Amino acid sequence: MFYKIRWRSLSTAGKVYGKSKTPWAVDELYVVFDALSDDDLIKIKHYYIVTEKLLKLFRESYLSGLGICRKIEPRLSGGLEEFIEKDKLPTYYLMKVVGVPGEDDLGVNKAGELIISEKVYQLLKGMTLKHLAIDEVKVIKLFKELRKDI
Repeated sequence: MFYKIRWRSLSTAGKVYGKSKTPWAVDELYVVFDALSDDDLIKIKHYYIVTEKLLKLFRESYLSGLGICRKIEPRLSGGLEEFIEKDKLPTYYLMKVVGVPGEDDLGVNKAGELIISEKVYQLLKGMTLKHLAIDEVKVIKLFKELRKDI
């Protein structure tokens, strides 16, 4: 069984940036939050950002489709700096999803939607996920999407 994650609202607004001293490597990643959520899984544009707690759980579960995840420095936009202390922010990671949707535990379909396996679905049950919904997806539909490329 596979599921599609759907964000109900803009859970977190912001931008992901990279700094580089050389054109072929990104030395530092950071995210600037315009709004902040306490969710363990956040989507900003086409980036998936996870808390350290969720990433640790994913790594301990040996999920297929999980690529190398890089630590991101959280920064706050001007309006938020007045209300939130930076040292109170959780540690965030940019989650790279490299799996095939409907086959691996984590995958992204052509529409940019995060597709998760039953295993991931069970892991997410204990996390803070206020701004997303999880819908069941038929595997046959996923494979039809994949075959359009061929």
